[in-house]
Amino acid sequence: SQPIQAEKVICCMGPWAQVIGMLLPKLKIYGQKCHSVCLQTERVLSEAVFFAGLGNFEVYPRNTGENYVTGFPDPVSIVTEPPGNVLVRREVCEKLVSRMSQVSPEMRLAKVTAEQSCYLPLTADTFPAMGPLPGYDGGYLCVGHGCWGILNSLASGLAMSELILDGEATTLDLKCFDPNRLLFSDDPDWAPS
Repeated sequence: SQPIQAEKVICCMGPWAQVIGMLLPKLKIYGQKCHSVCLQTERVLSEAVFFAGLGNFEVYPRNTGENYVTGFPDPVSIVTEPPGNVLVRREVCEKLVSRMSQVSPEMRLAKVTAEQSCYLPLTADTFPAMGPLPGYDGGYLCVGHGCWGILNSLASGLAMSELILDGEATTLDLKCFDPNRLLFSDDPDWAPS
């Protein structure tokens, strides 16, 4: 591989942004693995449902009759699986299908159309890190949005582009997201040592 020269570099690699730890060992990025299944029902369902208990699973209906179901999250950890090769554990997917069968007669008849898993990116304090990379002029970090990454991506991207191009974000106050805070805080109880 050849080095690439750049004036500005932004690291926004989800839980794989932990590579920043090679530059700043105290700045840790974690992942929480979540499995999901898609269940096709005869009827198009219209309400998202969130269950406390029974695996804390969530159901998100789509307008095609497919229902995205997730739950039974793994403990937070340093991600070791490479991007694109995240292992899907069949027993977790089966557990999701089984729980849905318990709570919904309609889901008992649903066809499984997908089994998958992914990682939610988290920082040590579970708050996104967005801003200049401490000690590296022209380096930036935008990571740790957890399950809200897709929802917050547009605002995060706009604020980061303002910061990088104009020197400050005007859409969003980034002070509370400053990555520096992670260099001076203790890891929470769940963070691996």
